[in-house]
Parts: sequence; C-alpha cells; structure tokens
Amino acid sequence: MNTLLNILAIKIADDFGADQFHDSAMLALLEGRKIDGVSIFSELVNEENTRKLKILKDTHSIQIGLHFNLTSGDRLPGVSKLLRRALFRSLDEDYIKNALVSQLDVFKRKFGYLPDFLDGHQHVHSFPLINQVVSKVLSKYKFTGWVRNVGTKDPLYFIQSIKHSYFKKFLVLQVLAFFHRRNLKKNNILHNTNFHGLLPLTNPLKLEIALSALYDSSFPISTVIMCHPGSLLGASSSDHPSKCRDIEFKFLSSRSIEVCV
Repeated sequence: MNTLLNILAIKIADDFGADQFHDSAMLALLEGRKIDGVSIFSELVNEENTRKLKILKDTHSIQIGLHFNLTSGDRLPGVSKLLRRALFRSLDEDYIKNALVSQLDVFKRKFGYLPDFLDGHQHVHSFPLINQVVSKVLSKYKFTGWVRNVGTKDPLYFIQSIKHSYFKKFLVLQVLAFFHRRNLKKNNILHNTNFHGLLPLTNPLKLEIALSALYDSSFPISTVIMCHPGSLLGASSSDHPSKCRDIEFKFLSSRSIEVCV
C-alpha cells in the first residue's frame, strides 16, 4: 500500500467525521468506488462509521488517513491566525506535538492501526514549524504511510488556478509546499509529487465548470486529488457550503471517473 503513490493518482475526500450527512455521502462514494479514500477527524468519527470504514478497507482497499486538526473547534485559532503564528514561529511546539500525538493515538485506538496517510485540515500540516513537528512525531511512531504535499509540478494546475479564480491560494500552497517537501525528503517520509483539487467551493456555477475541467484532465503519477463531497442536508460553512459539497457529491456519483495517468 505504501507504494500506491508511485503508480497512481488517487481521489481523497477530506473532513470525514465532522457531519453525519456528509459522512454518509462519502461512504456511498467509497462503496461505489468513486473515490479512493477519506481523511478523518479521528476524535469526531463515531463507532458505527469507524466500523464501516474498516470493512471498506478490507473489501475495497481504501485509504484511511488522519485529517490533523488545529483550527476547527472551540478556542482554536482560525487558519489565518495560525499561519501568521507559524510564519513568525510564535507557536508552542509542545502544544502542536501533543495535539498530533493525541489525534494519532485516538485513530489507533479506534481502528487498531496507524493511518495510511496524514494531511491537515486547512493544510495546517504544511505550515512552517508545524511540518517539522509533524515529521518528528511520525518518525518516533515509525510511520510507514505517506504525507500529503500540497504542491505540484503540473503546469495544468497553474493554468486552472487562474481560470477558475483560486490563483492566490494556489500560490500560497506552492510556497508552503516547497519548504514542506524539503522537510519530508530530509526525514525520508513518503509523499505525493503532485496535488490537485483546489476548486471555487463558494461559487456553485464556477464549481460545476471547474469540476468538469479537473476530471477531464490527465494526471501525472503520484497525484493526490483532494475533494469535498457531502450532502445538502449537512452542515454548511462560509468556505465549504453544503450546496457545493452536494454538487461535488453528485458530480462524483454520476460520472464514471477513471483517473488517467
């Protein structure tokens, strides 16, 4: 399983565990083999859905990862505030380490094994200082999975970011990914070469156009495609409206999507 990223482009749905309606939509996509895995909030996923994911791992060989969270919840800083603190290295390293250890331990207790991969809610795992703490913790755990790198060498992604109005976010992630990639290589941690899936998630009309453009593309090997499918009945937020999650769910459900490499 650890060599998967050397040969494939895979579709991973984020935010599993945060909402039962969205979780049900993701489970349906997993069962239909429309996506290849989910990234979970280990402290939020319930016992029933843990059981379902474990069965799907056995029957469908899905990937189950840890969605490392430092921004969603009571008394947690927003992503912009956390990034500023990370850039100025004003974060408490022990706090970051303890948060990751806690979330990894909860994952292992619920599933019986360590995650197949690790990424971060709002990409926090790639922030300065945080990415170094993450690498140290994973090394101590003798982690054999992979870590999502949010950069890409694919020129198509650059063109799509301009065309579909997420160029600023694309540039920020490219800069973060450059330094994160160096850290991952230094610590011999497996990671993807290319990353796709940034979309205009707050604009339903643009989203439908961008989804078609994304999945009509060919992807280089070792590509992670991030997605955010869900239900219209699920929780909504300013950056991930439930309407747009529902659009992505219906798009992934209705098409026979063969990711070309």
